Amino acid sequence: MPELTNKTLIEREKLVALADQRLCDADELAKARRWVAAVYLAGYSVECLLKAKICKSLDLDKLPALFAIHRLDLLVFYSGLERSLDSNHDVKESFNKVCGMWKVDIHDSIRYKDGSLFGEEEWKRFDNWLRGAPGGLIPWLHKQL
Repeated sequence: MPELTNKTLIEREKLVALADQRLCDADELAKARRWVAAVYLAGYSVECLLKAKICKSLDLDKLPALFAIHRLDLLVFYSGLERSLDSNHDVKESFNKVCGMWKVDIHDSIRYKDGSLFGEEEWKRFDNWLRGAPGGLIPWLHKQL
């Protein structure tokens, strides 16, 4: 199992702190009307929390290199949260919508989107999926840690 024994330098606690910092960064970008960048960084906060959950599930202090990926659907699976997510309709719906907007694969990546394609409405919807009640993904993920 060399893939699991090779660790990144990223510690579990740092991933949680990064998630909170990136969400604050996203808020600042939204204030500056930099919508696509705000969505990207806010989605990255979800990625960080899922990676922290993987570390917790595996009882590791540092993220294994095998999980240095960006696909939220795979990270949910590897974190062991898939069943829990499936049993919470509101959070599952938010997760699916976040995944639909926050894509990082090379063919349709948010990283390469023209900023004019995202506006305030897209940001507000994305932010609601992340922090809105009752299906807010970020509060739900924090409870899983």
